[in-house]
Amino acid sequence: MNKESAIEENKREKDDKGMENAEHKGRKYGFAIFTLLSVFIMIFSLFYSERSTIYAVTALFWTFIAAEAYIKYRCSKIKTYLVTGIAGTAAVVLSMTNYIVNTLR
Repeated sequence: MNKESAIEENKREKDDKGMENAEHKGRKYGFAIFTLLSVFIMIFSLFYSERSTIYAVTALFWTFIAAEAYIKYRCSKIKTYLVTGIAGTAAVVLSMTNYIVNTLR
């Protein structure tokens, strides 16, 4: 490997790390905004909307939580993430069931 190709490869790796960092930061902020908006819609729906709306938003919220917890568990093997993933999945199933039942009434 010559000097120029080594420099080019190093530059490409730095660009990749920078993009990974930006994607991670974007997901972090996206998750925070998604959570705040979900909570707002849930609270608003309790007072001013159909009951089924809150179930749909709750299902989306818990899907996000359960998926993230499961991936963290697979990487770290920390049992708290496994429990969160299982509980989140149960919440998704219950919320979707409530949404479907209330919508079809």
